[in-house]
Amino acid sequence: MFVVTVTYRIHSDSVEEFRQAIEAHAMGCRAEEDACVLFDVCTDTAHPTCFFLYEVYRDEDGFRAHRETERYKDFIKRVGAWIDDKVVDQWRRLTHEGPDYG
Repeated sequence: MFVVTVTYRIHSDSVEEFRQAIEAHAMGCRAEEDACVLFDVCTDTAHPTCFFLYEVYRDEDGFRAHRETERYKDFIKRVGAWIDDKVVDQWRRLTHEGPDYG
């Protein structure tokens, strides 16, 4: 499995718009991309402008394909002005407990 984590810091006046956009984006990814097996959106309980994404793809090619979708490109274009900071990390999932995404 290939894991991507993203931490966003959003302008305080754009938090609700961003929340709606990222939730819709995540739902679309899970519904329409076979390689996307998990796309969780989290918010920081102490900092409402901070969002954390945890995305799991079957493999790195699946993530690359995700970044080529019109949905992804439209999302990035739409939310760009709302972002104060963005950090993306990529991981290989070695072990897991829970459902088999296989």
